[in-house]
Amino acid sequence: MKFSLLRGCFLSLARLFFLWPALLIGSVVLVMGFQQYHGGIVSRVEHYAYEATRWRNAPEGHLIVQQCNAAEIFPVAELSFRAKLEFDCTDASETFERMAEKDISRLRLVIKIVLLISFCIELAVTVRARIRIVRGADNE
Repeated sequence: MKFSLLRGCFLSLARLFFLWPALLIGSVVLVMGFQQYHGGIVSRVEHYAYEATRWRNAPEGHLIVQQCNAAEIFPVAELSFRAKLEFDCTDASETFERMAEKDISRLRLVIKIVLLISFCIELAVTVRARIRIVRGADNE
């Protein structure tokens, strides 16, 4: 009994930290790959031109980034209760260090979200399996 409990815990942890994150991230990468392929060469050329401009126009040790603030506009004349978003975008330069800190914090957030979703999936799979076991024992 002890061995099967230890084995079950190990398999759950393996699925939690390896299987579900790999499936989630793989599916996101697959969707992103299809989106990039769908855009074709023209979208890639535009992207590279934008990146070249960001590097060329920035001071040394900096990168030009676009900072957008979304302001909610509530229409008075229209009979709509939905807020419209209006983006106010400006170009600003940021240091490489600050950009790296932002990227690392975003990666940490993605890792936490993936692990949380993996935990929820594993919990649902485990509960479903336990319910099947209990129902199977009740039927006998």
